[in-house]
Amino acid sequence: MTQVRYNKRRYCNTELETDDLTAVMEIVNESLNRNRGRPCTFSNDEGGLEAFRSQSIRFFQRVDEVNRDKSEKQKAIPDVDLWATFLGVTRHTISNYEKRGPMWKTTIEQFKGAMAAVKKQLAFRGRIPALMAIFDLTNNHQYRNTSEFHLVDTADEEPKPALTLEELPTYQLEQQRKNIAIPDFEEDDDQ
Repeated sequence: MTQVRYNKRRYCNTELETDDLTAVMEIVNESLNRNRGRPCTFSNDEGGLEAFRSQSIRFFQRVDEVNRDKSEKQKAIPDVDLWATFLGVTRHTISNYEKRGPMWKTTIEQFKGAMAAVKKQLAFRGRIPALMAIFDLTNNHQYRNTSEFHLVDTADEEPKPALTLEELPTYQLEQQRKNIAIPDFEEDDDQ
């Protein structure tokens, strides 16, 4: 289905292909209709954890059902946002549930791990862009992007004076001597 969208002055239109969202929207609409805007919360006890676990399993089953439909061109990819929507909570609520204790944390990590495994396999096969996979794994699954850097406050450290041109060669030699580890050799008695 193609929808035509116009800007405020109705000068230009942009065609949006919505067929590729059908699988995801089916899951979203089902969840929103089921919850009817009521917050779906899971109590902080064994019963709440079990309800959370069973609804999360149902989420994966539902994604599988939608993806098995041969008439759908695009498939749903399980991710944290879709999972949260299915559960009727937000991604921040799931993050808060992780802090409830070790059982909650382990359970949520298992489901997140399953999502990460799916997305990694799709990325390995070139079915999703590597950049999206890196972004998602870094932001949702505690993977570290080794190309990222962090600024560190060093206000407590005493500033080091800049080296002069004459001091630089001596400093480099000292650093090299510190970093070179020369192994101790033992003489062989057999010779």
